[in-house]
Amino acid sequence: MRSINNAPTQLVSSKLCTVIISIICLGLSGCITSPFYGQKFESKSNEIPFTVWTFDKTKAVTIECAKASAHGGPFNGSSSYQHVTTIWPDNQGMLDPKGSTVYAASKKMALPADCWRYYDYPDQYDYITVVRVLQDGKDTSIFTFDKPGLECLGKWMGNGASWLSWLSHSCNKKYSNTNGPIRTVFLKAKF
Repeated sequence: MRSINNAPTQLVSSKLCTVIISIICLGLSGCITSPFYGQKFESKSNEIPFTVWTFDKTKAVTIECAKASAHGGPFNGSSSYQHVTTIWPDNQGMLDPKGSTVYAASKKMALPADCWRYYDYPDQYDYITVVRVLQDGKDTSIFTFDKPGLECLGKWMGNGASWLSWLSHSCNKKYSNTNGPIRTVFLKAKF
């Protein structure tokens, strides 16, 4: 492995990705970059890494889940979400080139068993759930991404045209019928 100033390239690359992802949320109230929309897990009991980026470290981030419909929404409506955990953003933020600070709220945990619903899919990932992130009791300012969306973020951030160049390239997850942003994350598990 090559090194830069005695630092392993992989470590430098990982830190650079973290900085880039944190900066892409500039101008937005928040982004969830992990888990990504459509992510698959081997088991419903797997710990899931949650990472939410926010500009307000004084307001806790709430993770909620519900049984999902086959199309990714809550199976029994938005009132069926249940509280999973509350995470406080880190006190130490990351600065962007303009001096704005973004904070990470992260936690690795398994979702409750009653958040998952069985649905027979051809890929055999037959358990589904939907997760939403709230800050200050609202989910209206959270942006979510699927795997191609995260790749899109990396591509447009890597081009260096602008910190927010991904916004004009539809990197975040959107509804196909309204083009509005999807504020939830749909997850699947094999058993």
